[in-house]
Amino acid sequence: MDSLTLYRTIMALVLNSQVHFHDQRCLVTFVWAIVGVLLEKCVHLSRWVNRRPGEVQAASKQRQFARWLNNEKIQEAWIYRQLAQKALASWRGEKIFLALDSSSLWDRFVIVRVALIYRGRALPLS
Repeated sequence: MDSLTLYRTIMALVLNSQVHFHDQRCLVTFVWAIVGVLLEKCVHLSRWVNRRPGEVQAASKQRQFARWLNNEKIQEAWIYRQLAQKALASWRGEKIFLALDSSSLWDRFVIVRVALIYRGRALPLS
């Protein structure tokens, strides 16, 4: 799937979920960030820019993603909750699986999350 097709699909899902941003540009950047993560399968901003079309230089696109991530007006917990609730509501009546999803960081920390398993992916809940 190309990045523009995925962008349109995700934008429709986000708009349908009632998630609102204080600025339309934040919504656009959010959706392009999701496209970048999904297609590049990594969290490096420098890789996400490869998936965002446009004449703007890669460094400018990377700065835009960085500004979005550091924007104090964006309430990421609220956005995530809205999207997760919308997904869970659409799965009503379906059998769901929960898992303990753990990650080890630097051999010093272990993070354990409760995650919903959907299509082989873990959706963190707590």
